[in-house]
Amino acid sequence: MAERLGAAVVGITHFAKGTTGRKTTERIIGSVAYSAISRVSMVTVMDKDGGGRLVRSKSNIGPQGDGFAYSIKVVERQYDGKDAKVSLIEWGGPLYGRADELLDQVEGKRLPRDEAVEWLAATLAGGPMPSKMLKAKAVEDGIAWRTVERAKDHLGVIAGRAAAKGQGRGKGEWEWGS
Repeated sequence: MAERLGAAVVGITHFAKGTTGRKTTERIIGSVAYSAISRVSMVTVMDKDGGGRLVRSKSNIGPQGDGFAYSIKVVERQYDGKDAKVSLIEWGGPLYGRADELLDQVEGKRLPRDEAVEWLAATLAGGPMPSKMLKAKAVEDGIAWRTVERAKDHLGVIAGRAAAKGQGRGKGEWEWGS
């Protein structure tokens, strides 16, 4: 019907409770199909002080991510000669990044990957480390190995074979370094 009429269809819903930190498309109440079928999904969150973010969480007709900061102010306006209190949106500056990251900044959620990034950077600060030793240290410190691998990608850490004694590079055990 929308195509025949040349109209846009706008759906409004909420995030499910207890989904902070999950992917934005998984947080929308109802079937995942609602976001999957849409051309563009915009999501918003507000902090305790009334500051919010409007972010493009999914788009198959343009870029994903990025958005704008905003706040909602209550102001008085005259309508038909009467005073009325109405909401006014004040747009802030542009925001750049993935929807999940931008929303997590407002919601105050610290992601496991963020902690793993700090841990990995500190652990490798002294130089390359054998991956077996690094994995054992991650387990000891309670960090999932898959999360450490994501942190590796985020930091651009290089994994490769170390030089074995008396042999050229690429013959020894695996190590991670910058």
